[in-house]
Amino acid sequence: MKGALLGVVRALFARIDYLALYSCRVVSQNADGSLELMPDDARVPGLSRVEIQYGVPGVKAKVKPGSRVMVGWQNGDPAKPYAALWEPEGLELLILADGSRPIARQGDAVQVLVTLPGMPAYGTIISGAERVHA
Repeated sequence: MKGALLGVVRALFARIDYLALYSCRVVSQNADGSLELMPDDARVPGLSRVEIQYGVPGVKAKVKPGSRVMVGWQNGDPAKPYAALWEPEGLELLILADGSRPIARQGDAVQVLVTLPGMPAYGTIISGAERVHA
C-alpha cells in the first residue's frame, strides 16, 4: 500500500528538470522563425514561440512540421526555452550569413586566387546560392 501511494504522489508532483533536454515534435514554425512545440514528456506542456539556438552566427533554418527537436532552458530558467539539435530530415531550408553572401555548392563555379604554399587561399563564388534547400 505504501509503495502504491508513493507512486501516486510522485506522479502528481513530478517536476520538470529545467537543466535537462526534452524531445519535442515541431507543430509549426512562426514567421519570426520561432517554433510551436509539443513535448513527448507529459510533464512538459506545449511550448509556444520557442527560439532556435543555432550556435553559429548568421544561420537561420526552416524546419518541417512534424520534425523532432530537443528543447532546453537557458540556465535552467523556465521563462527562457530554446530549441536545438533537430534531426537532419527535419531541415527544410538553411540560410547562411543571413542570405547576404553566396554559398558554393558542389557543381557551382568558384574562382580561386592562387597563393603561395602555406598561405590562405581566397576566392570568389561566381554561381552560388543564398540558401540551401534540404
